[in-house]
Amino acid sequence: MIQEYNSEELIEFYSSNGLEIDHEHSYLGTDLKSLALLENNKVIAAITLSKYKNQNFLEAIAVLPEYRGQGLSNKLFKEITKDIKGTLYTISKNDDYYIKKKWQPITNEEMISDNCKTCNEYKITCYPTVMKIEL
Repeated sequence: MIQEYNSEELIEFYSSNGLEIDHEHSYLGTDLKSLALLENNKVIAAITLSKYKNQNFLEAIAVLPEYRGQGLSNKLFKEITKDIKGTLYTISKNDDYYIKKKWQPITNEEMISDNCKTCNEYKITCYPTVMKIEL
């Protein structure tokens, strides 16, 4: 069952699934909206959107490893973006995933957060890419 979910409660779910999001850094944007897919009251997949620099922004999307390959991320994505028109952005460290889903890489350093730019790994071992998709 898909339901709206408290975005802050999903931080642990996202970080335990390999996303670099935690209570210290929290989310980049504001006006958070999150959906979660639950099975037996357990989150098995989640997605969070926000407004960042006045743009729609995909903050995070994750699916538990044992549930991957079942189209759950697509289902959540369609549901959360059904009322959005225009461009949706994200910052990717897994470009192949987004390109496979028809996202396009762009050069826009302005969309990368200051937290990211001040990280010791930025442009050393981490090369985040700004991606966009037209909805």
